[in-house]
Amino acid sequence: MAAATADDLFEEIEALSRAVASKLWALEDKTRSTTRLIWPKSRKGTLRVSEQEARILFCHELENSPRWYYSVETPTREIYHHENKGLA
Repeated sequence: MAAATADDLFEEIEALSRAVASKLWALEDKTRSTTRLIWPKSRKGTLRVSEQEARILFCHELENSPRWYYSVETPTREIYHHENKGLA
């Protein structure tokens, strides 16, 4: 098996992203949705849309792919410092 090129990887990631986007749109219509994930409601009763739903669906897509491995939180290799420049 030949190594994947950068274009191949880009196409695979784009296909994963499109699948996630399709599932996010399908959450609006329970007849099209293939997941039990729902949009939560805020305290005011409006739908609360955040990046968390996309993250969960992206993980589902990765789980169904034989190629990809992932980590939920991967530590950085270098030391990272938050700087509060200009923040009060």
